[in-house]
Amino acid sequence: MTATAIEFGPFRRLAYVLDDEINIGHLVCQYLTACSYQARQFSETQSFLTQVKTDPPRLVVIDLALGETDAVDVIGKLEILK
Repeated sequence: MTATAIEFGPFRRLAYVLDDEINIGHLVCQYLTACSYQARQFSETQSFLTQVKTDPPRLVVIDLALGETDAVDVIGKLEILK
């Protein structure tokens, strides 16, 4: 039997993946899930930033070249949310 630990609060292993290529984001989420993270995929920057503000993750993975922006711009917006 396999036991699964669910962490709550700031110690929860929550990861967000921002990638405009849905297949790539899905693959990264699968990997993170296999590494015991609760992974959520985002393909739009605004929904990603809204969720980060509402429920901050422990880890983020951001595609370097997004359709409407790039990772450097998104990281700058994350800094503002701190």
